[in-house]
Amino acid sequence: MAREAAVAMAYHLLDLAERKGKKYHRPFIVAADAFVACGSHANILRETLTYFRIAGDCYSTAKKHAQAAQAYVKAQMFTEAVLQYRDAHLMDEAVSILKAHEIYVEKEVAKRIKNTARYTYLNEQKLECVPNMHITLYRVLMFASF
Repeated sequence: MAREAAVAMAYHLLDLAERKGKKYHRPFIVAADAFVACGSHANILRETLTYFRIAGDCYSTAKKHAQAAQAYVKAQMFTEAVLQYRDAHLMDEAVSILKAHEIYVEKEVAKRIKNTARYTYLNEQKLECVPNMHITLYRVLMFASF
């Protein structure tokens, strides 16, 4: 019974947040936290994925990109996760998710994340990360010349 009450409260908080509007971030964070708690205690995979997806959406609306990415990973929504990590400027995490789950990431998004990672790593002179992105020295030099 307590689980059902927590789920009902999470949906109520989401409704309140949506009524307030997207410019008010705090209500979306509160709703997201409630859905994370629901997802953490759910016993059915479909429910777990749904609650973490909703949490990710709420965190994204609140511009809490790292938290959104973590929720999307738990929801097995890897395209959304890498995009949120990118928006949070956490390129290492985006690349890590991409390497582990690339077959589940939309091809165009994967391509953009790889290019962004290459640029970021070259710009930050993190050259040890670049070979892990499956590119040759020639491509690094060509990419860096832009």
